[in-house]
Amino acid sequence: PNPCIQELTSIKEQVKDLLHQHHKKALNSPYDHKISIEAMGAAQSTVERVDVTLPDTAYLTQLEEDLIHCRDTYNNTRGEYTSSKGEIGSFLCDIQELRMALDDEM
Repeated sequence: PNPCIQELTSIKEQVKDLLHQHHKKALNSPYDHKISIEAMGAAQSTVERVDVTLPDTAYLTQLEEDLIHCRDTYNNTRGEYTSSKGEIGSFLCDIQELRMALDDEM
């Protein structure tokens, strides 16, 4: 494989991996796991709407902004214990850490 292409997709692959990890956590959530899964579905939709042709820093910045909006506007009132906004917030935190790590490399 071409290392340049691999480097271009590595951030996007890391985002997909983080999303997968958070989805697995939602599946195993002891409280309202269906609501947690729905929240991660909202996060996944947000990820899928971001232009993957953006440079890594711009991609992560756009994703961060979109996830903040997703978290702030997400309201699932069907949960007995939670709305699962925290699930989106936890994923957002990991994306912010990934962006900061990328900024440190530059």
